[in-house]
Amino acid sequence: MAILDTPGLNDCADMDALTFGRMETADALIYAIHALIPFSDSEADAVCRLLDYPNVRHILFTVGFIDQIPTEERERVLSVIRKRILKLVNRKMDDKALPEEEKARRQAI
Repeated sequence: MAILDTPGLNDCADMDALTFGRMETADALIYAIHALIPFSDSEADAVCRLLDYPNVRHILFTVGFIDQIPTEERERVLSVIRKRILKLVNRKMDDKALPEEEKARRQAI
């Protein structure tokens, strides 16, 4: 097993190119999420791009900075993040599968 630490996504086009350039050889990914800024729309876009690689069969999400969240709030925050990942990624993947006319109609609403 080889673990490759790549730069983050959505910060710089050069870093994105480096990261996505390595996806051809990846079997699984570990995607780090910041607990205080939980899973943005642009992160969902990046995950959808990662899912386009047929060899990537698993994406594991890890939440950093969880110690910055009060202990009694951690489970709630993790639940919110889980739901947000599912909602955003599923919506974006569904949208990718739609015909162009339907995408245009949805954008007009």
